[in-house]
Amino acid sequence: MDSSSLDVIRWLKGCSHDVKLIANIDDHKSFAINEQKKDSIKSIWYRKYETYQLDKYSGDARVLGSLSKEYFFYLNYIHRSLNGIKSLGNGFHLMDPDKLSVLEAAKKIGLSIPDYIISTQKSELIAFKKRHASIITKPITEAIAVNLNPEYKGYMYTSLVTDGIIDELPVTFFPSLFQEYIKKEIELRIFYLDGKFYSTAIFSQLKGEFVDYRYKNRERKQRMVAFKLPPEIEVKLKELMCHLNLNSGSIDMIKTKESKYVFLEINPVGLYDEVSGNCNYHLNKEVAKWLAK
Repeated sequence: MDSSSLDVIRWLKGCSHDVKLIANIDDHKSFAINEQKKDSIKSIWYRKYETYQLDKYSGDARVLGSLSKEYFFYLNYIHRSLNGIKSLGNGFHLMDPDKLSVLEAAKKIGLSIPDYIISTQKSELIAFKKRHASIITKPITEAIAVNLNPEYKGYMYTSLVTDGIIDELPVTFFPSLFQEYIKKEIELRIFYLDGKFYSTAIFSQLKGEFVDYRYKNRERKQRMVAFKLPPEIEVKLKELMCHLNLNSGSIDMIKTKESKYVFLEINPVGLYDEVSGNCNYHLNKEVAKWLAK
């Protein structure tokens, strides 16, 4: 369970609100959805959820796969059962949006996005690289940390794709996302809460050009300050959030040296503690107040 969720719970309990936390399969066992009185629930926060923990069990892979599917549909059943109650987030099915569909929607609304391709062909990648000074690759879905061995954990970062890397690729490869690399003046992390924007400028390029400011910067303090988006950008972002049926989420954008605003992605359950603390937004308190209204 992330620190933001726990801090929101502390705020709610401090104001004498009853809170039920459901974070994993064991919590579900005590939830008793069929006995829950719907009219006693004031609000719901769809934050994060733990998928069925297959590593805790042993047995036939097909059986474990079936149990995982059963658990997924059980989560959807809970969402349907609680339909109609005020909620921050709109169900488990919107926690992992299709990033490419989000990019396409943002473009239709009028936001600038990086040029990109999904490809399995080396020839296509070479042609795409010729159109842009630099290109990057990143996961199509959410990046994960991988335990490569007991002593080393590997993280997925956005990375530059050089001519040397392309030369080493086979003629065909696993479907991959490639984007043009856009040089940034600042990175923007924007937390959206039911119509309000809490924007933060991250000066990630002060000590060199970083494709992904998290890479080799995990221990380095980044300068972060409160930032006011242009009104026309806020209008388009609000339209995008409404189109995606999201009333909260973390939005990533960049501002170029030419003062162009480029949309990158939305994470409906993105962490916001760091930007909240640096800008005194007190977002955990704001979320708690929203849930308690």
